Amino acid sequence: MFKKTIAMIMVATTIMSTSINVEAKGNKLDWYRLQAIEIETEANQMQVVDTSELTYYDITHRKGSVLVERVIGKVKNNKKDGRVLNHGNNPYNYISYKGIKCKKGDIIVTYVLYNPENNYEDDIIARWDYIIAK
Repeated sequence: MFKKTIAMIMVATTIMSTSINVEAKGNKLDWYRLQAIEIETEANQMQVVDTSELTYYDITHRKGSVLVERVIGKVKNNKKDGRVLNHGNNPYNYISYKGIKCKKGDIIVTYVLYNPENNYEDDIIARWDYIIAK
């Protein structure tokens, strides 16, 4: 189990060295998703679950599996409050970007790594944020 976690962190670290800064065209959310998938592909086919497809049950019944959530969001104001764009039918669409160097209007893909050692919905052991559009 610990080896899986270390492997996932190593893959995610590879992602951290990748940056994309291009303009969005067409359906913006689909375009942002493609940019996120491009980052994942460069990181050895990393498997993640899009926020729109993730359920509370999935998070609270991990049973030792490595779960990485992909969140695409937009910075709403200078306080770095954000709105999740790929939240699906979930009414909760807030995300904070307070620890990130970003500005209002930036589109950010966030990868959240849940602790595989338990099933707590808020036990996040790592988070990576990347600006994919300005």
